[in-house]
Amino acid sequence: MSDPVGTGGRGPTGAVTNNPVSDGGTMAKTCHAPNVPEGMEDHSKWAAIDNQSLGEMMEWQWKHRYDPNPPLPTPRAPSKAELDAVMEVVNFIIAQVQLAFPECKGNWYSVLSYALNAVIMLRDGRMWPSTKLGDGSVRDFSAIVDHYCLTPGTPATDFKFAYADHYLNMRADAFNFGPYYEVQLKQAVVNYDKAKVRGLVYRTGPSAVSPATDVSMVWGMLGIVDGLKDDKVYPRFSNLLPREPGSTGMEQVNFAKTEKALEDQEAFKNQFEGVKAVKSIFGDKP
Repeated sequence: MSDPVGTGGRGPTGAVTNNPVSDGGTMAKTCHAPNVPEGMEDHSKWAAIDNQSLGEMMEWQWKHRYDPNPPLPTPRAPSKAELDAVMEVVNFIIAQVQLAFPECKGNWYSVLSYALNAVIMLRDGRMWPSTKLGDGSVRDFSAIVDHYCLTPGTPATDFKFAYADHYLNMRADAFNFGPYYEVQLKQAVVNYDKAKVRGLVYRTGPSAVSPATDVSMVWGMLGIVDGLKDDKVYPRFSNLLPREPGSTGMEQVNFAKTEKALEDQEAFKNQFEGVKAVKSIFGDKP
């Protein structure tokens, strides 16, 4: 079976740098395993099975990663209060990153990428009033920290930040990929939530993986809608070609990993059920 997939096309793991193309939505690796909220699986247990045999791994995967009929929550439209809360985060962060990163002026993809990284930093508790990035530069995020009354070093756990993350990720992708890839992007949103409810998404930072909810897919879809609106504002060379090929390639790999993990899990389930059916007829004897 495939390895567990990372968090929904968030880019490679590692420290955030000042490069929105190579670091689109990175999340720092950590050895710290905070307490897991009730009802959520502790994905840090993956560290304990690295050296297990293939047979043990398959057995563990069956017991811990497969729910015979994992239901996706029935989607609903966010309330006005929910929309306002999340979009306040989105718009405030977009405004602030343009102040913190004046070099991204005129490059809307960079703005969206920096905003996405900023939200992920908030969710991981890695944003400080004065934050040193991977390229050595120091950026002023004091307005963001003060505005949300955050304690530096403590993850921001309010769901509005998770939804802003989903929204900005897909808005940046839609703006980058363009309208030709709209169907693929929408399928990626659905696959990501499917992977969550089936236990195929693992933690890549200090904060726990946010669960699939009745509005999580909606925020991804809204990001696509607004990203394609952005696309009409800023001319592109071709509707068939992405604006940032390097970043697109990484996202394509992430999308493919998620889809492959879902397919492998389904194939494993069918194989397991087939063995059970044979045993029910012939017993355990060869």
